[in-house]
Amino acid sequence: EAEGVIVSVKEPYEDFLLGNTNSNIVRIQQAPQKSKGYATLCPPGAMAMLAHDSSAGGYCLCLYHGGLQSTTSMETTSHHFALEDLVEEGIHDFCFLQSSTLPLLSSLTAAFVKQSGMVVFATPILFRGTVVAKAAFLEALTFLDASLTEATPMTAQWRQFKTAKQFLMDAFPDSGRSNFVS
Repeated sequence: EAEGVIVSVKEPYEDFLLGNTNSNIVRIQQAPQKSKGYATLCPPGAMAMLAHDSSAGGYCLCLYHGGLQSTTSMETTSHHFALEDLVEEGIHDFCFLQSSTLPLLSSLTAAFVKQSGMVVFATPILFRGTVVAKAAFLEALTFLDASLTEATPMTAQWRQFKTAKQFLMDAFPDSGRSNFVS
């Protein structure tokens, strides 16, 4: 038993759930954190909720970006998945990926496990205020540069690599810091 006084209570998904009475929570996960083996250091309290909307028949990944702000409004963003194969079969669970090979790219990816056991992926999933070690950032850029060189220009694969590289450069601009980017 702990003694103390509750100063405030944060309900980051309250507005979403109150406005969507047909939504059911599938899972809530903590955002990928460096201390748990990921390449990213997300703001304190950042988390993701996967919800199923039974009336619309789709799924929504709602990100709460966390942080220490004391404002009354909680900053969340929603990513809706209405793919027919997901709706028909349903998603059983989700998690953020973790890999020692290209740790930054895997930390920005979520895996969704369908009822059949098949896995589908969504990327990039990025929480505002995320910090990344510069070495992991440079490793991802080096991989993408090499992949662009090897891919046939103007193909779908080449455009995917080019888009991924531009996303990383936009999401984590080089601000002159020597050890990390944010």
